[in-house]
Amino acid sequence: RRAPVDALMQVQQVYCPLLSTGKWTAAEDSALRLAIQKHGAETQIPEGGKRDWVLIAQCLQSEFEVRRNEQQCMQRFIAWERKKGRWSKEEDTALLAKLAIVHPPC
Repeated sequence: RRAPVDALMQVQQVYCPLLSTGKWTAAEDSALRLAIQKHGAETQIPEGGKRDWVLIAQCLQSEFEVRRNEQQCMQRFIAWERKKGRWSKEEDTALLAKLAIVHPPC
């Protein structure tokens, strides 16, 4: 048995020829940033703590003619937010302190 969201993703990815796949272009990134600002900026997360990615994807399609689905939009946003590169000593120390709480040394 498949979840409804899986069926939607299958339709969008396999049966929707206009859906963009692959790397995001600079124009798509700009449009996504504008759509997020309009429908759920970091400082304006709707009640319940979730952005409306369906609305953001619809905004991309209607206002910017960008064909990306809600999952692609959400994953792109998460990729922007993730810190990349080496861990700092402060980050390592904080991680080890939290780890010691949930998993004491053997």
